[in-house]
Amino acid sequence: MTNTFKNVFRILLPAGIAFYIFYPLLADKYSYAIGEYEIYKSFMVNFTEAIRSGDLPQWNEYVGSGHPALYFGHYPISQNTIFYALFGYSDFTYYLTKFFSLIILFLSFIYACKYLKLSYLVALIGALVYFSVNFTARFIIEETIGNLVLVYPLLMIFIVKIIDENKKKDILLFSLFYIFWLTGGHIVFELMYLIMLSIFYVITIFVLHGSTAFKPVRLRRFVLLYVILFIIPYVAVLYQYYFVYDVLSASNRLKEGLITSPFESTVWRQLAVSFQSSAYFFVGIFLVFIYGGLKFLTANHGFIETKKIKLPAFLLLLVIIGMFYSTQKGLDFLKILGVKKYILTTNGHRDNYVLLRSDKNNVIANSEFESNANGWTAHQAVINSVDSGQSRKALYVETSGAGAGYAYITFPTTVGENYKIITYYKNGNSTLGQIKVGVSMDDPTLYYSGVISNADWKRYEGIFEAATAMTYLTLVNPVQNGKGHTALFDSVAVYRLNPTPVSDYMPMLKSKVFWVALLIYLSIYFILNRTRLYLFIGFNNFFIFIVYISLLSHYFYSPANINGYNYDLFRELSSPSQIIFILCVLFSLKDYRNNKIVKTVVLSAIALYFIRSHLAIAMLRFSGILWATAKDGAIFSFFFAILFMFGLKNLITNFFVLFKDKGNLVPKYIRYGLLLVVLALLVRDSFSKFYEGTANRYVYPNKQEIAKFPVERSILDGREDIISLNNKLLALDKATKHFYRTFTPENSHLYLAGNLQQHKIHEAVIYESSASRELKDFYNYTVLGKKPAVATKLKDVMPASSFTKYVHAGLNLHYREIPYGRDIFMFDPKFDDMVYIKNRNIEFLWDIMQVKYLIIGPEFSKALEGFAAPDYYKLLGNYSKLDLNLYEITRDKSYSKLAVLPLEDRQNYDEAIKQLNSKDIDILRGLYSKLVFLDQGNSDFSLLKNQGRGDKRYYEVASKKEGVLIDFESWNRNWDLKVNSEDAKLRKAFQMFKGMRIAPGLNKIDMTYNLKYFKGLFVLGIVTILIYATLLGICYYKEKMERRCLL
Repeated sequence: MTNTFKNVFRILLPAGIAFYIFYPLLADKYSYAIGEYEIYKSFMVNFTEAIRSGDLPQWNEYVGSGHPALYFGHYPISQNTIFYALFGYSDFTYYLTKFFSLIILFLSFIYACKYLKLSYLVALIGALVYFSVNFTARFIIEETIGNLVLVYPLLMIFIVKIIDENKKKDILLFSLFYIFWLTGGHIVFELMYLIMLSIFYVITIFVLHGSTAFKPVRLRRFVLLYVILFIIPYVAVLYQYYFVYDVLSASNRLKEGLITSPFESTVWRQLAVSFQSSAYFFVGIFLVFIYGGLKFLTANHGFIETKKIKLPAFLLLLVIIGMFYSTQKGLDFLKILGVKKYILTTNGHRDNYVLLRSDKNNVIANSEFESNANGWTAHQAVINSVDSGQSRKALYVETSGAGAGYAYITFPTTVGENYKIITYYKNGNSTLGQIKVGVSMDDPTLYYSGVISNADWKRYEGIFEAATAMTYLTLVNPVQNGKGHTALFDSVAVYRLNPTPVSDYMPMLKSKVFWVALLIYLSIYFILNRTRLYLFIGFNNFFIFIVYISLLSHYFYSPANINGYNYDLFRELSSPSQIIFILCVLFSLKDYRNNKIVKTVVLSAIALYFIRSHLAIAMLRFSGILWATAKDGAIFSFFFAILFMFGLKNLITNFFVLFKDKGNLVPKYIRYGLLLVVLALLVRDSFSKFYEGTANRYVYPNKQEIAKFPVERSILDGREDIISLNNKLLALDKATKHFYRTFTPENSHLYLAGNLQQHKIHEAVIYESSASRELKDFYNYTVLGKKPAVATKLKDVMPASSFTKYVHAGLNLHYREIPYGRDIFMFDPKFDDMVYIKNRNIEFLWDIMQVKYLIIGPEFSKALEGFAAPDYYKLLGNYSKLDLNLYEITRDKSYSKLAVLPLEDRQNYDEAIKQLNSKDIDILRGLYSKLVFLDQGNSDFSLLKNQGRGDKRYYEVASKKEGVLIDFESWNRNWDLKVNSEDAKLRKAFQMFKGMRIAPGLNKIDMTYNLKYFKGLFVLGIVTILIYATLLGICYYKEKMERRCLL
């Protein structure tokens, strides 16, 4: 009875914690409030409806003028889909599945930790560390990533267990969890996590078996085991990968010019530059040389007495203090010694300082204006060199018209590098000036002095990070009330700032939290070794200590990530939790040499660093595999959770050595008390991080009275606008009797294309990276009139993602140069599309897409007013909190999903199809004007039947003459066509829609979207899971029978 109660309690405690964290969501006090979730919810309402009716949907007719039933690279069949099929899809059932997901995460983590011989409480605390310290708390709520983080720790730990014990039961259990894991995520993120699983597998073999793993017999066994563990279970999810591959291969997601040969030297140079930009790499190289040299000396020479080098432990503190003071307190002392001038500055993240050394070379060619203004370009200004400068001569900028006057110069920069600008300014006969640095003239995005005014010369300086290979420096006279106004500038200098070999450690060394944890760590060790005058530590341990510090430093600034995810998410923990985290991780140092799981984790974390910071370049350029840095945070969380647990165990054990003479009872209760305090701290932090965090937050309050921050109130206001806009569209839909689509090209973070599909409203646009090549090409080249781009620069073919700053340095691309969104969305006027949209072609796009209502932002609205006639559109509503406007196209025109192009006498069908796919928009416009729309009725063509939704279409068309029937739904190679029960070829019409021949008489047209082998692979997947489950059941049965026999 006691054991039963204990087991029930061990399930109820993590379930209770999960309920505490998810209660505000389940009670409708908070909600998952981002635009992507609204699309997912809208998609899943229809998807679940189809599943409940016994169908396996492959086509979504409501977005992108028709698109395969894919959501962000994911075909959503998982344990959650089964739950939705049983109980329906709603916000509540979605949050309920996430609540169960968190319970699965906790219980699977605790179960796996039994192999590590860690206590229940320590394992539960470790699960909370994994959940709260990094991105897992964000991922858990996302459907396309959530499953990836649930059982990932279990898979990692079971790899060690299987390699160590080689039990069939463990292999089968791993396989089932692995299949569960594979069903739950975006294919790109799945691939990342699988790569790390494979690396962990190899490192585990190396740690457990050493060089003997390379013996032929063992090597064959481990290769076979890898196939059994990681390859064969894929049979269960082949249908998902097959579906996703089919969709992506028909899109233009992977651009020509990205992948190159390993024999090309370019990528290897990019890798070298990425290493060169990393302080960790230089520190590592230095330590390896020192370590190797000492090993060599102690192993081969007798003048060093011992082979085990020991250093006073206080040197650890002195080294770190020395690093810190050499960057701040010691700056003046270094100057006295004649060391180069050092500059301490920010790098763009709040209070994160980087040590920089100024280069002597001024990159501005004419900076003193000694005799002229050569090299500088005037815009709306007269510029020249004049006397009375700050040093000798100065540059004067005189306005030449009604607007501001500009003098600008371009200079070469290295993307991602830091530069210092120094400029002197003095009022001329005007009293205002400005200094701007950016990627174009008058662009202040990199540095802006503000509006300045000084009667005498004053120095202005700042630091900026280069975003392009050529940077603009603009000196502005902002007076705009006439010509003849002057402003004076002098001694313009721009210097490159070179980071020191320890710059990446600086943010950590400035952290009070880190210093408190480090001092506690050293103090406890000193107390435990108080009988010695000095605490000595082996050089090997010192080497590993630096590795630990390097890995931990990611949580203080995350210099390996341009967006600072790790830093921002770690910072949301309370200071006590941060201190405990660092302290426990450091205490796992004791286990590095003897605990193989700790060694495996540390080596794997180092491997992960090299992949995300450097090798991601090779993966991308050689194979097209994308390593999305922002999404690998859960892997780091697992590694540090393992170190935390062993460190916590060591800390508790060593601390209670002090109580060894006071009996066992007091330490036992104090031990449990301390563990419960740590547990309570982490539970509180997990809750506050989930609902009150500021970094990449997804969950927001539903009521104004519990909103604490302006962003929360703005999202609430935005939600009110969403309800109002959707209600308006639903009323319009009810009143509109003909087929139509809406057009939503803008990317409001709360309202995206796809939001309306749950209401069975068709949308012309899709918010999805897998939009078909036909749709994108028609929009770009026919409607906008662009010329097909020839990729001459790497930035033109780069996928949109977050890379580390080292990857950016290697590729010589600033993250602002990677055109985020161009491979994600079909339309985005926030980029250069606005240049092309100001013509009548966009109206033709709306015509053939059957667009009736426009949901557009201010830029598009302004363009619309500029090119469309007043009677063309009507403003129906302004939704300022979403920054969107709703327009109705009021021009008299025809709307229909089906139309016929009659073939003229002796006109060939193939010739008509060729014309219908012309790249000349005038030809297409002329053909469109000849169409007969079937919804309106015609003496030559009439629509008798129009049936089908989802994957099937059935039409009956009576025709008196031959023609081309056009279905204004996206063409796709997987549509099967039958006309009068005979197979026929489905052709493209207007480059992106479906076209087919109809003959005089009755035409019975039957179309089915059918991805060959998909349903067969789905059945194979179910059978595979059943086989694994049956084999596992047999193993458990045999094990049970063997135990009975022993009794």
